[in-house]
Amino acid sequence: MTKKHFIRIAFPIFLLSIQFIVGYGQVFQGSDTGLNSANQAILDTIRVIQKRTSDIFGEQVSVYEPGDSLETCETNFRNLLKNWHTLNVTNAEDYEFLDFSFVETILDSARYNYYRNYFSGEKPVYFSRRSSGRVGLDGQTAYELYIIPGYIHREFYDPMDLPEKAQKLLSKEFTREARALLEEPFCVDTMKLNLYTFSSYQKDTTIHFDPGGFSSFGISWKSSLWSAASPDSLSQDYFDVFFKHEKDIFELNVADAQDLVLKDLMIQRVIRQMNFTQQVHIGDQVYSVKFDYLGTIYTVYVICNPDSKQVVMDYFFKNITIDTKRNLLNKY
Repeated sequence: MTKKHFIRIAFPIFLLSIQFIVGYGQVFQGSDTGLNSANQAILDTIRVIQKRTSDIFGEQVSVYEPGDSLETCETNFRNLLKNWHTLNVTNAEDYEFLDFSFVETILDSARYNYYRNYFSGEKPVYFSRRSSGRVGLDGQTAYELYIIPGYIHREFYDPMDLPEKAQKLLSKEFTREARALLEEPFCVDTMKLNLYTFSSYQKDTTIHFDPGGFSSFGISWKSSLWSAASPDSLSQDYFDVFFKHEKDIFELNVADAQDLVLKDLMIQRVIRQMNFTQQVHIGDQVYSVKFDYLGTIYTVYVICNPDSKQVVMDYFFKNITIDTKRNLLNKY
């Protein structure tokens, strides 16, 4: 009997992203209370999905966690180095860590909003993740996790590898407008927003009977979380293209398709600023992690709370999770 599980997570490029029908909507003001209340529903859904993931792949924790107790923020990076091996990250040897540096403490609202805009813009380093697990007859689990770094909005900076029909949307004028939207600073606290969120879970079991007396079954599952917060009401075209997938964006004329893309970019930025507001506070400390991946150098900015000593904002390493049991076995 063999069980197979497979998860694939890719960069959410706007033309290729998978999104779903809105579950509910609510309007709220961009105050601290409103942001926390709105984000709580999203975070609760994320925890449900993480629980379902742990049921299959074991208890997953951030790559910062296993190791020494957090005496300082720097302990996170020592743990990261200890945990960065092929047992946890299959292609770990493709990386060379170059530098870990303290950057600054966020001392005022100006620096706070600077980093909030940075983490909601085009510059943070993200990753593409491919993972798989197999449980054999002997009960042993074979597991692979590949982490590939990159930038979330690379299509506006390097569109050459996109399909031809996608490149037609990326006129020079539109590309300049999209990049300006990504780079323009704003403050989510002062915005009135429409919030939409949806989650779904689907699990399928397939049983195959063999005439020789053996049978096998496979389990496939997928969990989906979608959220949006927009200064404007979302159009029917937006729902049909990004939620329901009942309409291809290329069915629209170029101007309408470009308008939807810009709206989606703004929605993504707002959601990230909301998340930043909940996680990061004045007094938190900023660090940088520089690494070489197959000849390309990347710099990841990490924000740590000096009281808890925990990383509170990081779009790369914090989102890489590993199995605690597998990591424990590696110590012996």
